[in-house]
Amino acid sequence: RRVTAEKLLAMAAEVVALGLVLLVSLWVGAQVIDMGVSFVHLAAAATGAVLLAVGFGAIALLVGAATGSRGAAVGVAAALAVAAYLVNSLAALVSQLEGVQKLTPFYHYEAPDPLREGFSPAHLGVLAAIAVVAALAAVLAVYRPDIGT
Repeated sequence: RRVTAEKLLAMAAEVVALGLVLLVSLWVGAQVIDMGVSFVHLAAAATGAVLLAVGFGAIALLVGAATGSRGAAVGVAAALAVAAYLVNSLAALVSQLEGVQKLTPFYHYEAPDPLREGFSPAHLGVLAAIAVVAALAAVLAVYRPDIGT
């Protein structure tokens, strides 16, 4: 379980570092072309992206910890991410998906429109909760093959 927790922390640290690179890059680009987007709003978008990525990373680690299979971890997390993205994107066109849309992490990343409105604690809280629950479940679900046989 310690190794799983360390992997989670390492993954989260890498994603946060990439989020900071994203934030600085966006800010520099916004200044160069005079987009008129504030640093705080860019930070809100980058924070949402980081939480979204950590959530799916924690889901991948959960599947890997539970099954002991790297392929299953990547496959399940990628399939969930693609399905969630498609549901969120297609909900504007398919009315039957509107109710399910709010269950997707992409909705909580995109719905508050961080580049215009800034931070949305409620939506960021949902993204954080997904990451924390998946991370805790990963630590508890560590795959332990029976080494006695």
